[in-house]
Amino acid sequence: MVKKKMRLLQRSMERPRTTSLWLNCSSKVNLKPIPFDESKGFTSDELRRFVRENTGIYLSLPGCVKELDKFAIQFMKGKKDERKKVLKKVEEFLKNSDKEPASGKIYRTIMEKILEKGDDFISAEHERVKKLLSSKVSEEKKKELGIRINILQTFQLSDKQQKTQKEDL
Repeated sequence: MVKKKMRLLQRSMERPRTTSLWLNCSSKVNLKPIPFDESKGFTSDELRRFVRENTGIYLSLPGCVKELDKFAIQFMKGKKDERKKVLKKVEEFLKNSDKEPASGKIYRTIMEKILEKGDDFISAEHERVKKLLSSKVSEEKKKELGIRINILQTFQLSDKQQKTQKEDL
């Protein structure tokens, strides 16, 4: 009896668990459930990330600063000259603010790299950081990389939202 329960438990652990969530945040009538991948865990951070990624709702993630997220969105919407102005605003904000200086430095660095290498930098950097996270790194470094992923997601989301708005038109 115990062996049978152990086999059932083992089989249930082997199956990938996914949950589908219904998010009604658009004017589209053709709503379908969006699968939520539980392989990373069903944590509040993962749920926030999921909601933020699949809706227009702002939910702060660890390491993200609301004001800097707004600058990131403004940055991604602008052309090169406008982006340089936003970068200057961010630098000014960082000088006058004491909110998470490490996060601020990440926002600024990402903006500088996008100006230098183009919008493709975001996805390339996201993949690079994900690869680093899957390797052997300390817990402290994992936390830093997680914050970087969250901030990169802000830049990716604004890009995704622009593409969806164009498709809706």
